[in-house]
Amino acid sequence: MEVTEAEFDRVYAVNVKSIYWSVEQFVPYFRRVACSECRP
Repeated sequence: MEVTEAEFDRVYAVNVKSIYWSVEQFVPYFRRVACSECRP
């Protein structure tokens, strides 16, 4: 497979950023859910 370094960098950046942005959005939700389950 022939891929230029620029193409590889772009695809890598998109994949890494998508994981980062997804986690950033879901962590507050998971914290709220976990804390609400711990309360009596």
